[in-house]
Amino acid sequence: MLSPMVFITLLIIVLGGWFFMVSLRVREIAIKLSRQACSREGLQFLDDTVSAAHIGLRRDGRGRLNIHRTYQFEFSDSGVQRYSGYIVMLGEQLQILHMDWPGREPGASGYIH
Repeated sequence: MLSPMVFITLLIIVLGGWFFMVSLRVREIAIKLSRQACSREGLQFLDDTVSAAHIGLRRDGRGRLNIHRTYQFEFSDSGVQRYSGYIVMLGEQLQILHMDWPGREPGASGYIH
């Protein structure tokens, strides 16, 4: 029989591993969606990555608590000038993808989704 301290330690290790694996999967989804948005707009997705800017908890449309993540990324319209965008994920679902740059059509919103 496991002592309570060993059980709690194992539980923390398992939950930490689960959180790490889910975070990697969501990050890969965010990279894919950001890359696709840049491609649709004729832009270059720079550094082929996103970086975590915020992680928290929020309720989804069904009232269930889920992990809310905001990632930042950089893109370019010319290969010289860098612009910043961000993507917001709730669980594995895209909530917001925002990209704004000076060459965008006048009056167009930077919000892709």
